[in-house]
Amino acid sequence: MLLDYYRAGFPAVALETVEEQRAIAKITNTLQHSHPGILTLSIDGTGSFRTEDGTTRSGVAYAAAFQHVANMQFGDDGGLFYIHDFHHIAKSAGGYRTLMNYLPTFKAKHIMAVLLAPGWSLPPELAHELPVLEFARPTRDELDAALSVIESTSGCPCDDSIRPGLLDAASGLCLQEAENAIALSFVRTGGYDRVPLEQEKMSMINKSGLLEIHQPACPDDIGGLDLLKEYITSEVIPAKNDPLLRVKGILLAGIPGGGKSLVSKAAGSWLDWPVIRMDIGRMKGSLVGQSEANMRECLKLITAVAPVVVWCDEVEKALGGHLSSAKTDGGTTLGLISQLLTYMQESTAQTFWVATCNNYELLPTEFTRAGRFDEKFWIDVPTEAEREQIASVHLRKLGVDGGDAHKVAVYTKDFTGAEIESSIKSAIRRGGNFHETFRTVSAGVKPLAVANGAQVAAFRDWAKDTLRSASSVEIKAKSTTRLRNVSVN
Repeated sequence: MLLDYYRAGFPAVALETVEEQRAIAKITNTLQHSHPGILTLSIDGTGSFRTEDGTTRSGVAYAAAFQHVANMQFGDDGGLFYIHDFHHIAKSAGGYRTLMNYLPTFKAKHIMAVLLAPGWSLPPELAHELPVLEFARPTRDELDAALSVIESTSGCPCDDSIRPGLLDAASGLCLQEAENAIALSFVRTGGYDRVPLEQEKMSMINKSGLLEIHQPACPDDIGGLDLLKEYITSEVIPAKNDPLLRVKGILLAGIPGGGKSLVSKAAGSWLDWPVIRMDIGRMKGSLVGQSEANMRECLKLITAVAPVVVWCDEVEKALGGHLSSAKTDGGTTLGLISQLLTYMQESTAQTFWVATCNNYELLPTEFTRAGRFDEKFWIDVPTEAEREQIASVHLRKLGVDGGDAHKVAVYTKDFTGAEIESSIKSAIRRGGNFHETFRTVSAGVKPLAVANGAQVAAFRDWAKDTLRSASSVEIKAKSTTRLRNVSVN
C-alpha cells in the first residue's frame, strides 16, 4: 500500500508500527526496483542522520535534517526518508510546522518522508496532510519462516501435528514477540509449546489497561438455559472455524443475576478460546479524540489476540446515552458505537461476541438490528426444574451433605440463580440443619423479580415477541441431587 502513496507523489505518510526495523526492511525491499535514495533520521542525545551508503552525521535536529534533505539532489526515482520519534513533538506548533514547511519541497523533488511511531494522534494541521497507515502484523508465512529459523538453530524440528496450532497461537504477535515466545517454550520444555505464545498475547491485554482477561467458566456450573446451551453446542461450536458460517455473537437480555455473565465466561470453555471483557465505558477519555483512539487500540488488540471470546457486560450502561450524545458528550458515544459496529460487521478476525444487558430497550437500534448478533436471547427467572439444577450445582461445589436440591427449588420461586446461591451460602454460614435453616433464610428474601414485579412482567411480555427464550417453558432436570439429611455444623 505504501508503494502506491510513493508513486502517487505523497510527500509524507505516518506509519503506525511497533516493529520499526521490520517495517523499514520490508518497505526498502519493496521499493528496491525503484532505486530511491534512502535516508534515516533518529534523534537521541545528539541526534543522528544516516544515508544509504552508511554516512552518518551527528548533532542533527529535525529542522536541520529536513533542510539537508530538501537541498539534496536525488535521481529520477526520488528519495525515501525514514523519520523516527517525531510523534513526541508533532503535537507542538514548532514540531508540526517544521515538517509542514518542507512538504511542498519534498513533493516537488519526489521525496517521501515515512514517519514511524507505535501510534499516531496528529494535530488537525497535520491530519489533513498525512495519511495514517497501519503496518500489518506478520503473516502466517513470516511466522512459519521464523519458526524454521528456530528449528535450524536448535536442531530440533517442530512436529507437523503441532505446527498449525503453534502458528495459530503466534498469530497477532509481532515477529520478535513470536520468536521470543517460541524460543522460551523450547528452553523451558525442550520442545514447542503454544502456552508461552498465548501468555504473550494475554500480556498485551494486561499492558493496554483497556481490556480484562477472565478465566473461562465451567459449563457444568450453569443450571438450566437448555435452549441457549443447545444453540451453542449445535451452531456456535461446529462453525467456529468456518469464516462463512461462523456465528459472530449473541446478545443476552434479562434481569440481573440470571446467569448472563456466567454464560459469557463459559463460552471460553465451550470454544476453547480465551475470554476478554470489554468495558465500553472505559474507552471514554477526557481529551478530544482520546475515546476514539482507545477504541481503535482496543479493536486492534482484539484482532491481535484472536481467536477470542469478547464479553461486553451491561452494554446499555455505556451506550444508553446515544440519543443525547451530540449534546452531552460531543458525539463521543455515537462515534464509539460507529467504530464498534463497523468492526463487528467488517472484521474477519475469529471472534465470538457475547453482549449482556439488563434493559434491552436502552440499546441503539443499529446495535440490535439483524446482522449484528446472530441470536438475541431472553433469560427469565429460572423454572422450578432449573432452580433444582442451579441448587445442585452450588450444593455440590460447597460440599453440602445436608441439602435437598428439590426442596431448595420449591422454596425459591421467582429467585434468580444469584439469589439462590446467596441464600444457600447464608444458610451454610448459619449452621444447623440445612433444610430448616434454608427455609428460614429464603423466606426472608424478597426476589428482585417480585420487588420489581411490574417492570419484569412488562419486560417478559415484550421479550416473548422479540427475543428468543434461553429456556424451555418447563424442563426436566437431567439429574436430581438428593443429598442425605445430615446437619451441617
